[in-house]
Amino acid sequence: MRYHVLDIKPIRQLLDRYRRGEKSDLRHALHICRGHFKTFAPDAPLLGKAVGTFWWGPQVRGSREEGTVLKDYRVLAPSEIGWSYRDASENVSDIDRKVAVPKDPDSAGRGLAAHNRTQNLIANIVRNMGMLPLSPKQGEPEFDIAWKTAEALFVCEVKSLLPENEERQLRMAIGQVIRYRQKLSSMGHEPVVAVVAAERPPEDSSWDELCDSEGIVLIWPEVADERLRNIEQSLNIAL
Repeated sequence: MRYHVLDIKPIRQLLDRYRRGEKSDLRHALHICRGHFKTFAPDAPLLGKAVGTFWWGPQVRGSREEGTVLKDYRVLAPSEIGWSYRDASENVSDIDRKVAVPKDPDSAGRGLAAHNRTQNLIANIVRNMGMLPLSPKQGEPEFDIAWKTAEALFVCEVKSLLPENEERQLRMAIGQVIRYRQKLSSMGHEPVVAVVAAERPPEDSSWDELCDSEGIVLIWPEVADERLRNIEQSLNIAL
């Protein structure tokens, strides 16, 4: 006789485990399988003909000769993320505006002022759409803004842009927001929509194509409302 507590992990972790083909000895010993849904696709229909999602009732599986397993469940739900958004200061002193920080244009001077102004504009657009913009808590990925809808968690990285630093700024933003998406997904927040917000439209229009191919929403203040509403609508249709 054995007793197990099964941790119900975020769905992405479960899918990864099943994709790797990991097996459990629970299939051999006598045990109760809880009721669950099964989805059958056209390429693998139920009984060779039925397609759709069906309820599978609870059942006893395994062999008594292999022992008996009793089990319970512990659901590991993702924790709430972030604090209510804190407006970024747009008052950068004249001295700070003259400071050049080549490694991070958004950490001081003109870049910092443009970054914070854009960040606050996006936060207000999110509020006007009926969502609550969030700032990260300690220990969470250091995103600029996040917000939740009924369908997804959105995580956003904001960048100032000048013609001479556009390439580097957008490359950095894409890398950062992909990392945020990965870490938040591993914490159980699914799906996570990655967003890059620039202070103005990029001069190189191919950034739109790149972001689209990587599943990233590229916005700037003038198009943010329209593009965010479009992605939210597409999520509604998908679900």
